Amino acid sequence: MSMRHSFAVGALAAATIAGSADAQIFQRHVGTEDDERIFDAAPTRDGGYITAGFRARTNIGPQFLITRYHSSGSVFWQREFGGDGVDIAYSVQQTEDGGFIVAGESTSFSPPTIGSPLEIVLLRLDASGNQIWANAYTGSFGDDPLHRPLPGVALDQGPNGRIFVVGSLRNAALAMAVGPNGAPIWQRVYFDPTGPTGLPGSLINFTDIVFDDGVAFPGGPVVEPSLLISGSRFRNRQGDAPFPGLNDFPFPPPIPPGPTTGDFDAALVRLNLGGDPIFAFGYDFGFGPPSPDNRATNEFGHGLDLSDFNTIVLGGDSDLGPQFPAGQTGTHTIEMNAIGTPFASRNSIGFASSPPVTDTNISMAYAALKYDEMRQAIVYAGTAELLGGITGGRLTDNALLHQMDLGSLSDRAMASYGDLSFISTGQTVVPNRACGYLLGGDIAGEMPPIFGRRDDYLVKTDSLLRSGCLEIRFDPFGFDEVRQFQYDLASPFLDGIVQLPDLVERVDFRNDPFCFDFRCDGNPFPCSPADLAPPFGVISNADVTAFVNGFFGGDPRVALLAFPHDIISQADVDRFVVLFFQGCP
Repeated sequence: MSMRHSFAVGALAAATIAGSADAQIFQRHVGTEDDERIFDAAPTRDGGYITAGFRARTNIGPQFLITRYHSSGSVFWQREFGGDGVDIAYSVQQTEDGGFIVAGESTSFSPPTIGSPLEIVLLRLDASGNQIWANAYTGSFGDDPLHRPLPGVALDQGPNGRIFVVGSLRNAALAMAVGPNGAPIWQRVYFDPTGPTGLPGSLINFTDIVFDDGVAFPGGPVVEPSLLISGSRFRNRQGDAPFPGLNDFPFPPPIPPGPTTGDFDAALVRLNLGGDPIFAFGYDFGFGPPSPDNRATNEFGHGLDLSDFNTIVLGGDSDLGPQFPAGQTGTHTIEMNAIGTPFASRNSIGFASSPPVTDTNISMAYAALKYDEMRQAIVYAGTAELLGGITGGRLTDNALLHQMDLGSLSDRAMASYGDLSFISTGQTVVPNRACGYLLGGDIAGEMPPIFGRRDDYLVKTDSLLRSGCLEIRFDPFGFDEVRQFQYDLASPFLDGIVQLPDLVERVDFRNDPFCFDFRCDGNPFPCSPADLAPPFGVISNADVTAFVNGFFGGDPRVALLAFPHDIISQADVDRFVVLFFQGCP
């Protein structure tokens, strides 16, 4: 889920005004009395954000929940989409025309079939949240035995409006390409064909996808435009014995890893734009032999991104193996060249904190690893499970951000949010061009939490992950020892599509700040897209003057406030007037 396309980066750069209005730090929760979650977030060209997840109302299954925010974290609009079944949005991006594309899973639109009652759904919205089209790709999704909980589907965009999506299909990986109108171009399932008779030698599932526009290295390999995909691979050690429970639905318990069953490795796959495999690699940290209780080292591939230096960064969770206490988990990050060869790797666990905790397990969210081009850093979102400190020995979950240097993967900062006062999780992160990061996830505001009821949780930090409140900072402990191996992939074709009616609904919400600060990295910044001139933090006549000058001077950095985002028009004037009278949040 990267925005590393030349058109997207250029559009973001053009829309970023001097003294950008997207730089406050804050913590907010957004929701209702129902259960809401955020699974993905992306930047918008006006300096704000778009998130995707679900809302589960009483007596109604989960529905897609798509929310567009101003740079301050206040809600611009919110939409629901779904049918009578379960509908969960996992991935969202702004499109070249200023609208949005959303990818999710659904049980609402295709007749249930044995082993595959789910389908992938793509929803296309305009900039105001109105439905343009929606399609269900039938038979295109199924149970994922490797990942618990499920990572969901992920999308990225390519040239000519193409949309690329990855997910899982009945114990194998799935990738598909559709056109800007949602029409299928190709759809394939991937598995390792080299195993024992009648059984794959390994299972592989996909979690994240990035379009790579290609690069030629002086004296080195030429990488054509292609698709990079992260995932996980389960290597079987049972001969012809079936994988336990993998054909069950609903989802069976995870396979217990060990020397008599198999183990898990992070996976990196490169496909050409027609879906043909170019290479597939697994990465194994292998901290020694399995322990007497059969605990082996296991790595899962959760997400990836591309840097401006044409390196690939892959990350995910690690079961740290027999050298650590039973159940100890951490995260791994691997940086590699364009042909998948690692040159830096790292495992991380939370080691020391203030206030102190006696034990920490950390995990990375799916498709949540991002490259920060402004600060040449890697950052990912996840969750820290904390024991001790002010909890008095009670376990609690806190949303987490971890920032590392590109190239060495040495630590810059790690912090969790919720301060042991609230149960929260981090699911996605957006590097902010002006300052810091937006973390999206969910939070339970009551202690003890009400079962099954969360709110959307937004944390906007500065560039050192400081958020102003409800925060615990860590000194991570890291180590590395990665091995690489190659395997084969087969990729037969699939197809199927159902066009869906307009099911988008406008919804109400509550939006409350835990804390809010106009400062970011020590400097004052505007409070809304209409706060265009000093004194920042106050909407005044100086902002009117700045907008008028920008409008008649044709300056897109100031005057492009409304759709269409490539033409300065009366719509921008109307939008400025609305923002002006709304004032600062």
